[in-house]
Amino acid sequence: MPAIKPHLMKYLAAAIIFAVAMGLRLGAISQTTNEDPLQADAGHYYLYALQLKFHRTFSGSDFRSDQAPEPDAVRSPMYPLFLTAFVVAPPTDFMI
Repeated sequence: MPAIKPHLMKYLAAAIIFAVAMGLRLGAISQTTNEDPLQADAGHYYLYALQLKFHRTFSGSDFRSDQAPEPDAVRSPMYPLFLTAFVVAPPTDFMI
């Protein structure tokens, strides 16, 4: 039986470690649930994007479809502007 060269052993060990790590990560991803994905910053950015899309106002106030809120400048505008292409009221599973 021929001996395995040392550099091939390093590649084999790296491949095994990579495969085990990938399996653990995929297992964690498939079994993780997030009951409320719009928490903290994500919720704030979602509100800003909703206000921009439906009222053309940059505000993080609670969303009301019947009136536009007072504008504010608590968050930077670029990310909420990007999100306006995806937000819907109320949020759907597809959007999230």
